[in-house]
Parts: sequence; structure tokens; C-alpha cells
Amino acid sequence: MRENREREWEIERERATLLAGQANSSARPTLRGDLFNLLPKMTNDDPVAFFSAFKRALLLNGIDKTEWPRFLPSSLTVKANKVLAGLSLEENRDYEACKQAVLTSVLTHQLDLT
Repeated sequence: MRENREREWEIERERATLLAGQANSSARPTLRGDLFNLLPKMTNDDPVAFFSAFKRALLLNGIDKTEWPRFLPSSLTVKANKVLAGLSLEENRDYEACKQAVLTSVLTHQLDLT
């Protein structure tokens, strides 16, 4: 009888550990989903200020810089996204290359961002 209780207790501990692990693994995608809502959206106002605010939001949320390009397109305007479409896949994986391409296009060609 005592062995049954000990076994039941062991099963309950394992179940609690598994449930805690599932709760921790499901928190990350929610954070990522919430992060998209926290990121600034690019407007005509000031592209330099946009990139500064974008960087700050990602840093404050602990997102590794290698992941920043994945968040960028959803924050850009359609025309700024067309600039990214002209880059190679390798350049699209490099946040600094993406940022430079958009800023160069905006500042050189006075691209209307709307």
C-alpha cells in the first residue's frame, strides 16, 4: 500500500514537471505575438526615428539581433518593403543591410513611404 502511494506521488511530481515545462514553452510564442503589437510602424514622418524606436523595442524585449530582420517587414510601409524585395536573401537576413537599403532609398530618392 505504501509503495502505491509513493508511486502515485512520483507520478504527480512528473506530471507537475511536464505541465510546468509546457507552460514555459508556450509563453515564448505569446511574447513574440505580443511583440508585433509593440513594434512601431513606419510612417512618412521620420524613417531615422522609426529605426531608432524599432531597435529600442527589440532591445527592451530581449530579442537577439539576428532575429530583427524577421520583425522588420510587418513594421514597414509597402514601398519600404519593395526596397527589401530588391535585396538578396542573404541581405534580408542582415538587419543593418535592410536598414541601410531603406534609409538610402528614402534619403536618396525621397521615396514617399505611404
